[in-house]
Amino acid sequence: MTRGLARTLQVVAVLSGLGLLFAQVVVVPVVSGWMADAYPEFAWARWQLAISLIAFLACIQATLLATWELLGRVARDE
Repeated sequence: MTRGLARTLQVVAVLSGLGLLFAQVVVVPVVSGWMADAYPEFAWARWQLAISLIAFLACIQATLLATWELLGRVARDE
């Protein structure tokens, strides 16, 4: 793998992480609010499901961080 490709993949990992962070902070709470309004019988589960999804997205971010570190090592030929 070339250094350029490794750096490009690092940029993709960072952009993906930022997109996931946006989803955690904005999209998940807003969509869970809309779903609670649309389906009041499931409103009790709004925050439990939102927190579970946010935790899942955090796990994906941790994986992206590890991938970013490995790509950095590849780019440095370590």
